[in-house]
Amino acid sequence: MPDNFRHRLYELIIKHEILLVIILSKSVLLSRLTAWGGIAFLFLYGFQAFKSAMGNKSLNAADQGHMSLRMVIISTLAVTLLNPHFYLEASQFPHSQRFYFWAGSVTASTLWFISLTIGARVFSPIFKKPISWRILDAVIGLTLWTIAFSLTRYAMIL
Repeated sequence: MPDNFRHRLYELIIKHEILLVIILSKSVLLSRLTAWGGIAFLFLYGFQAFKSAMGNKSLNAADQGHMSLRMVIISTLAVTLLNPHFYLEASQFPHSQRFYFWAGSVTASTLWFISLTIGARVFSPIFKKPISWRILDAVIGLTLWTIAFSLTRYAMIL
């Protein structure tokens, strides 16, 4: 996907996310559909993480591409704002507080990705070993399924 197209797509998503929060907060049906869609998404990605944990991959930094700072920022915002949990949690706040929730989510996500970048340098020697990836993928799978089960409890009381 060309960077210009991806950039425009991410901008479109970001510009309309607040509207989606408002719509979800007004519709129980859409909130339920979003919750169950998020559950399916999390279970699927958890399954893929467990499947990946059975593989034999390792880190090879030479295989990695480079992104511009602008694309990194846009990608970070997209990952934050495309998270179904984000919308479900934001809809629980009074309208006057949603901006603060949004700002906090974006800030936390940015700090998280900065930490990942720093951690990548520190932990890259460890992740040259396939066992490290297996452990990480298993932990990711458990985390995703734990969140999915948590979201299931929420979806049942909607």
